Amino acid sequence: MPALIPTDYTATVTWLGVVPDRAKGLQAQARDHLTLGFAGPEGETHAGLTRPSCSRVTSQHPRGTEIANTRQLCVMSAEELDAVARAMGIETLDPRFVGASVVLSGLPDFTHIPPRRACRGRMVPPSSSIWRIARASCPPARSRPRCRGSEKAIRRHRRIGAA
Repeated sequence: MPALIPTDYTATVTWLGVVPDRAKGLQAQARDHLTLGFAGPEGETHAGLTRPSCSRVTSQHPRGTEIANTRQLCVMSAEELDAVARAMGIETLDPRFVGASVVLSGLPDFTHIPPRRACRGRMVPPSSSIWRIARASCPPARSRPRCRGSEKAIRRHRRIGAA
């Protein structure tokens, strides 16, 4: 039995970008193309084969421990960005403002693709590369109970926008 079973799902890349300098902020800059290597996209501040551990993994590693870098790309769903924009009461949510590397359109419930369990959580683009989902971030508001921070941020934005 093959480990990777093809599906009928297809997606279209609608946006590409990199965050060039974390110290200056996490806003991405749009790109016409990305040159990807094992360390991630060229010119991306999150690129690298390893990285120092941060607050997200302190239960596994002391802060600053050199660990494998699994955050080379931030892949997002156009449909889910639209849903967040609607929840925030704004017309669109520009992928630059959320530090996106790649925005895909056409995959339903993209956020809910499970990360690296057995062979799930993999995407195989026509280039014959394989994109593995290493860790899921919080999905749009109200999708998962553990992501209450997203919901609070949306409510806070509404209050600010209404003022």
